[in-house]
Amino acid sequence: MTKKGPLSKAERFYIQNKHTTSDLDTLCKDLDRAKSIVKTHIAKCKKEGDGNKNDIGSQFASNRGATVMTQNASERGDAMRGKSSETTKRNNCITSIK
Repeated sequence: MTKKGPLSKAERFYIQNKHTTSDLDTLCKDLDRAKSIVKTHIAKCKKEGDGNKNDIGSQFASNRGATVMTQNASERGDAMRGKSSETTKRNNCITSIK
């Protein structure tokens, strides 16, 4: 018997992270949910676009001029150091902090 009602936060998180690597039947079996509700949430995930979660800029917390880098952003920045091409770098870019 499958569960009824809306998806929990944990179920939504599981679907968001596994929908690209698992098929619909596997997800339904793992969560014990109906295919229709899982399929609807997968469509919603694809519509929102998953490209944002890998963006380094989305891992910065900023508030009124202060920016704090999370550990994930720091590690990713270190991993990507030296891999960017010269065309993406801006020459003579100076930022003043008051």
